[in-house]
Amino acid sequence: IEKYFEKHPKWYATNLQQLCYTAQGDEQEYELFIQTVADIFIDMYRKTDKSHRIIAFGQMDKAVWCTCATCSASKVKYGSDCAVQIQFINEVAKRVQAWMETEEGKPYARDFDILYFAYHKSVEPPVKYDAETGKYVPVDETVIPAEHTLPFLAPIEMDPHCDIDSECNAAWMARLDRWKGLVGETGELAVWSYYRNYYYSWLPFDSYTSMQNWYRYIATLNVGMHYEESFKNTGDFTNWYALRSYLHAKLSWNVNYDIDELTLKFFKNYYGDAADEMYDVFLSTRAVSNKNREAICDNRSIFNSLDVAEYWPETLAVESLAKIEKGLSKISYLKKTNPARYQMIYKHITAERFMYEYILIEYYGGQYAPDYILALKKQTKQDAEDNQIVSLGQSTVLDIWARWGI
Repeated sequence: IEKYFEKHPKWYATNLQQLCYTAQGDEQEYELFIQTVADIFIDMYRKTDKSHRIIAFGQMDKAVWCTCATCSASKVKYGSDCAVQIQFINEVAKRVQAWMETEEGKPYARDFDILYFAYHKSVEPPVKYDAETGKYVPVDETVIPAEHTLPFLAPIEMDPHCDIDSECNAAWMARLDRWKGLVGETGELAVWSYYRNYYYSWLPFDSYTSMQNWYRYIATLNVGMHYEESFKNTGDFTNWYALRSYLHAKLSWNVNYDIDELTLKFFKNYYGDAADEMYDVFLSTRAVSNKNREAICDNRSIFNSLDVAEYWPETLAVESLAKIEKGLSKISYLKKTNPARYQMIYKHITAERFMYEYILIEYYGGQYAPDYILALKKQTKQDAEDNQIVSLGQSTVLDIWARWGI
């Protein structure tokens, strides 16, 4: 906005919170806007090798859209705020492709994609229901995503805590089917998955129930790219993140792998001789999460409060910590025989110990001797430092040490 607004204010929504993909109906400004964006992409492709295929043209992470007369009229016509975005990106992609076919552009030509979000206000595809076929189809040809464009579906209101066929996920699954109708059998989509709670990532959040069915569904979308947002993005390397990352890699390759077999294989290799104990902790945590599912489940579970003592019984923390200590004792021989492997597995274990330490201290600490709780607090802090856990949520700094008095 600093670079272009003064000369081209019509490129921006009147609230300045998003772009205006119609340049507020000014044909000359619209043409110039498209060409300016295309030239930026062309310059990027000039400067990169052919392995760089995808360029993202994003939107602000806000649930607002341009409401100028032209954009508003488009929404009435297409039933979708996204229509103007699709039409704009389609034109940009055509110009980039045309440049790649020139003598100047041929050395830089590649199978590129321009990625743009279907998110917040732009989540609804511009489709209509065809009663004759019983399917959703594009309102018209101008809103079919063109070659070299990739709508990036971000179902932020789906609940990964529940399976995809649950009632709380019905609306988004229906919307995803409408997107399938927009792009047709051969058109590509990209998908952004959420499997975390943004504010309470140090408390268990079980998204394993939905994982395989979600991946199997994604495979029906002819997906050009799939991205999973993880705890590690914000420095919360706990909450069975490593297992989830492993399963993500495996199921992205083959959605029909036996997920239970993969999970057992992971525990055996990741935790060594402590595998049985860590697997028991994992299963016990999932059992508690299953009991919490109805209370936690709704279409905003990734933002809902998990900070409820009743969700996390004292027995879960006490028994988990006991099992973890047993697991650590079973690998203690490695201190002498293979110190490097011991340190590696020790970190793997203590990354998860962090959660159960926190539950016991935060919700039940007053029931224990002060000396014991003080020692446990210090151990929790050390586990966080060892595993580079620097946040308790997307925008929550790790400030509990001062509150705990350590």
